[in-house]
Amino acid sequence: MLIVSGGEATRERKTGDTTENTSEARAASTFLQNRFGIPAGDIIEENQSSTVHDSAVNTRELLQRQNIGFGNQLFVVTSAIEMSRAALTFDREFANTGREVAIIPRPTDFYTVPPRETLRQRVQGRDLVERGVRISDLLPSTDAFSLSSKVVSEYVSSIYYFLRGWIRPVRTL
Repeated sequence: MLIVSGGEATRERKTGDTTENTSEARAASTFLQNRFGIPAGDIIEENQSSTVHDSAVNTRELLQRQNIGFGNQLFVVTSAIEMSRAALTFDREFANTGREVAIIPRPTDFYTVPPRETLRQRVQGRDLVERGVRISDLLPSTDAFSLSSKVVSEYVSSIYYFLRGWIRPVRTL
């Protein structure tokens, strides 16, 4: 049994669209069915969550409400950049049940530095002096700016989750 969780997608709604058929959960469900052949009956869509915390709470409630056994372990799949916060959030939420649950993180969407060959081809050091420094050499690329924005957003979100008591990044013995 798979539970896909995600609220309303950020795209503009068309006539007749509802939260259910435009949710991230629906998109994930459709992807799993079309790409991997997983039967629709094996997927539960939880489409009311707009945050990682909501996903953890709603998933726990759904499992309890439908009395779904999950063998005391949950696989959490999300982007690598937010995996730490997601795993900590699910861990904290399921710890509140008084039941020992192992949260198994499975990150996706990794961001990496360019391959070594690509880095060698970039202008650097003496090459800059010989051809002259340009303004564009000092400006970040759109990819670098986008990734930096995601990282800063994740740090701020993690601090917010910590302050709300939804995660506890420092374990005490």
